[in-house]
Amino acid sequence: MKDIEKALLAQTDQLKKTSKTLAELEGVTNDFDKGQKEQSHALDAADAQMGELFSMLGLKREEVDLTNETESSLIQLSNAELIEIKQRVPKIERVPILTGENWETYQQNIDCYIEKYDLDLTTDPIKQMLTTRQLKEIEDQFHQEFGNLKWNKWDYSVVGLGALVGFLVYLFVVKFPAEGAKKYIPAGQESEVGKWVNKAMSSLDPKNNEKMKVLEQWATTPYDAVKINHFSRIIEEADKLKMNGNLHRLKTPGHDPILQLIFGVLDCMSGTISVFDQSGKLAVLNNPNYHGTNIFMAVIKTLSHFITDIGTKRSVAPPFFTLTQAITFDTHIDINDRGTVRKMKLNEVAERMYSVGGYNFNHFLVMSLAPLCVEVIIRAYHWLTKPTTTPSLKRDYKLSSMLTLGHSLTMSGNVMKMWLNGWNPLAFNYSQMLMLVKSFYSLYKGKSERDRVIQNTLSKNWQAIHLSLT
Repeated sequence: MKDIEKALLAQTDQLKKTSKTLAELEGVTNDFDKGQKEQSHALDAADAQMGELFSMLGLKREEVDLTNETESSLIQLSNAELIEIKQRVPKIERVPILTGENWETYQQNIDCYIEKYDLDLTTDPIKQMLTTRQLKEIEDQFHQEFGNLKWNKWDYSVVGLGALVGFLVYLFVVKFPAEGAKKYIPAGQESEVGKWVNKAMSSLDPKNNEKMKVLEQWATTPYDAVKINHFSRIIEEADKLKMNGNLHRLKTPGHDPILQLIFGVLDCMSGTISVFDQSGKLAVLNNPNYHGTNIFMAVIKTLSHFITDIGTKRSVAPPFFTLTQAITFDTHIDINDRGTVRKMKLNEVAERMYSVGGYNFNHFLVMSLAPLCVEVIIRAYHWLTKPTTTPSLKRDYKLSSMLTLGHSLTMSGNVMKMWLNGWNPLAFNYSQMLMLVKSFYSLYKGKSERDRVIQNTLSKNWQAIHLSLT
């Protein structure tokens, strides 16, 4: 709890104690007033009866001036009566006044006060200062301005439903890559949807499409070279380059569906080829068979080359999957390297996943069905139940939190399937991992934006209060 909150808590406790004391004093005063009025009524009644008695006897009642008369000891209260009256008066505890020459001294007095009266530091001081009705009104206004982040049972149910559907789609639809090496894929686990996607994509194969063949011949790029041993180095690699017809699209970021817009365009503009070596470092080679071009033609040729590649049997690697070639830590998979058994590095595992496992862009599209189900179910529910009064934020923090949990649960199911399949890397849902990373990023940005809006609102309100007091 912050120092200013402790001060507010102590001051609130002082106000409560003072109010309680005043209420008790008011009760005692009311009791005395009531007793005095009763006694006055009794004396008035006795005086009236005395007057009637004098009239019945025919006597004249004389008016006596008691102003200068001494008080008789016969009508004074006894000690027992005084003790009884004192006992009726409540014992009033004096509320200590908190002072200090400076903030540090004042804070020390606050801490002593809190310790003496055992104040609750675990509960929000605002909740201790306000009534239940006031808290409800403030909470409703806060939710209207900044959104209600509370989850109900339906929110949890829909997130669970989305994760379950996503996992079932992954389990029974996505399965394993189609047309991968049989020794890496369990029997009967090839994706039927994957086979359909491969067949549909084959219509873009330059071997089967004359227009694609013409486009392929026009959209030649420098990073599509395979035989590069005689190419001069612009940026030296630290290890050997492993390039062949099966791996060159994985090794060159210019073939990546996303990274091509950076590396592919730059390579086309400069006539170079960027490629990862076996140590995970990026080497840049000069391609003497290709001359640089302007940025417009570089973009057009890069995208055109990508279109002609996705229809081929090996297709291209999934988005950002080329970056696995920069990661060289050891995995759990053993390999017989020229008679020596060692652990495969991650970049080597990725090589086999792509070259012989069928883990390519086509399978990435199939894998995307699982996170797509999670997105559709949760976003549809959120859209149907979204209140009419919503804050004007770029990112909905509650929606981001629901999606993050949904994708996390689906990813957990993916990990469980990998475990059941002996940690087969082909069972890894790469698309789900990318969506999980994206959801965490959206959650972070949504929280940051919401906190910023709240902070700006508080600052404006404090400024308004300050101006009203000056």
